[in-house]
Amino acid sequence: MGQLFPTQRKDLEPVFTYLEDKIGPVDVSRLTQADVFDAMEKNRHRVRFANYIPAAISMLSKLAIRKRWRKDNPAIDVEPLKGPEDRQKPHLPWADWAVDSMRAKAEAEPLLMFEIGVGSVQRPGDRVEFTWGDYDGDNLKLRQNKTDTPLLV
Repeated sequence: MGQLFPTQRKDLEPVFTYLEDKIGPVDVSRLTQADVFDAMEKNRHRVRFANYIPAAISMLSKLAIRKRWRKDNPAIDVEPLKGPEDRQKPHLPWADWAVDSMRAKAEAEPLLMFEIGVGSVQRPGDRVEFTWGDYDGDNLKLRQNKTDTPLLV
């Protein structure tokens, strides 16, 4: 699976297992975009999983193209499924009283991680990669994992 972030690997491994069970012995040159949509639809009850199916098939298709087993990638331009509205949760920021409580009660290391999160507004996966060398006393230099975007915070 190459260079994947731990969360990507955790999300993709079950999808690869599913694909191996479903299409393992099938001639990959016959796989179509309609097959990708069908597999997603059959897994609609688990939208996140279903939306990783095209990503996994795309990775496999790139390999198949390199090996001349396919000429195209059937997972290109496959739109992700939308999750059911009743399962979508709004982002709720911490209430002021919760922030105050954390600052008053937390031990040194958890408080440091909390303040880095509040001050940098970065994903947890990005925050754990910060080093003291990334901070110059005023600014924090970082590169976001998901977008590979360099930032100065």
